[in-house]
Amino acid sequence: MRREQAEAVAKTHAYFHSIWKEDMHAVPRFLWNAKMRFGKTFATYQLPRSSRQACPGGHLQASSEDAWSPI
Repeated sequence: MRREQAEAVAKTHAYFHSIWKEDMHAVPRFLWNAKMRFGKTFATYQLPRSSRQACPGGHLQASSEDAWSPI
C-alpha cells in the first residue's frame, strides 16, 4: 500500500473509532475525496485489515458465465 493510501486508511480508522466511543450504534461516514488512480477500492479493502475485524459482505464466484451463485 502506498503512503497516501495508508494515511487515508489510518485517518478513517481513527475517525470510526472516535465515533464509536461516543455511540457504539452509530454508523460513521467518511468520504475519500481522491482522484482517479488513487486506489480507493484497494484502500477500502485494507480498512478492515487495519482493525483486524471481519467485514460482513457477500462473495460471488462464477464457474461459468451463466452459473452465478452466492458462496
